[in-house]
Amino acid sequence: MSLKLVKFLLGGVILSSVFSFVILVMTAIHHFKIKNLVEETKAEAAR
Repeated sequence: MSLKLVKFLLGGVILSSVFSFVILVMTAIHHFKIKNLVEETKAEAAR
């Protein structure tokens, strides 16, 4: 295997890892935002 191929594969793995990590973080933030919205809406409805 050539060094160029190794670097290319490594770059791809790192990129996909970062990408999935970002997706995970975004999903978590989104989830918490929705949770807060729902709780606020329930509080408003309770009044």
